[in-house]
Amino acid sequence: MGKQFIAVAVLALVFGGLGSSALLTRAVAQSKHMSAVQQEKRLGPKPTPEWYWRWIHWRLHDRRSRLEPRLRPKAAPHRIPHWAWRRLHFFLLARDAGKHKSPSGSVHFDARAKKMGTLYSHETTYGDLSTLQHGQSPTIWDCICFMQNDISLVNDSTFGKAYDVNVPTGDANPWNWSASYDNGAAQLSKRRANDLGKWDYFSGAIKVNSWNGPISDLFFADLWSLGYQTAEGDQVGFRLSNGPNNAGPLQFSVAGNAGYVNSPNAYHVGTTNYEDEFMPVTFGQWEEFVIGVKWASDKTGEVQVYHRRPGGSWSKIYDKTNIDTWLYGTTTYGTFPQHPDPSSTVIDKIGLYFLEYGGESEHVQESGLTRSSDLATAKSTLP
Repeated sequence: MGKQFIAVAVLALVFGGLGSSALLTRAVAQSKHMSAVQQEKRLGPKPTPEWYWRWIHWRLHDRRSRLEPRLRPKAAPHRIPHWAWRRLHFFLLARDAGKHKSPSGSVHFDARAKKMGTLYSHETTYGDLSTLQHGQSPTIWDCICFMQNDISLVNDSTFGKAYDVNVPTGDANPWNWSASYDNGAAQLSKRRANDLGKWDYFSGAIKVNSWNGPISDLFFADLWSLGYQTAEGDQVGFRLSNGPNNAGPLQFSVAGNAGYVNSPNAYHVGTTNYEDEFMPVTFGQWEEFVIGVKWASDKTGEVQVYHRRPGGSWSKIYDKTNIDTWLYGTTTYGTFPQHPDPSSTVIDKIGLYFLEYGGESEHVQESGLTRSSDLATAKSTLP
């Protein structure tokens, strides 16, 4: 009976005009794509070893030097296991199957620099908030959290415009000003609903032309802070860090402070606390990123990083699973529930916030930030 029903359904599609060859081809392609994704995810140990993401990135992107051995990740085993080669195979199949997939989701927030007409914030008397003059057009950001025009708009041949973030130590958020010789901060922020239990996909590009201070002086440098609950530490942070043993090279990294805390009188470290470096910085080069976050107050959370250079191919270079991405418990900033009301809010921030012993000033450029409902839509916001 089941076989007869299937046969009738297929004939109805073919002869009823609903099952054109294009529709059937698309359905088969989608089935193959999902199969490849599923097979990729089931291979290898859980969680996936960090060396795998560095190794696959080297395999896919070190083409100019033709897989130069000196750039091979040191943590990768001398003999790559069979599961890793098979997983790479299914990754390439899934990527090829999805290349022409049109985005069907939504861009929830779009703060690309090319959308901005004007942006400024400066004080005629340093440190005197009463002399602050600031503005933006159109109104996109909730907080223009910088002083002395430390963030400005510049023309860029790749993205049309970019945010030029040039921060001396001592400059800070004028709305929460406390100058320090070691700290520098210039950020833009947007408040939103918390999205707990959902995925968000954040996209943007970063260019670091140089780094002024000795790498060993750097303590931390935030580029993006995602889902910030106004508690100390990033719930999910996209950063620059100073490499193994604080000796360089400068690296892109992901950091998180989430899970349960009970520290009413001290810095609160959650049960999920990490900083993972995943890719060295190439000075003077735009790097495009999509960061996917599954927001969770239990171990069902996840953070993914996808990367490409403008005009290149995307690859997943980082995936951290089975983690919290929401902080809950008692902190010096108050008590955060594990299951908050959906109307409670968090903040997304971009720019540069750093602590660097030695008093150096630092400079990066950013294309902006978008937040989308799905990976394909997030990728489509980058040229």
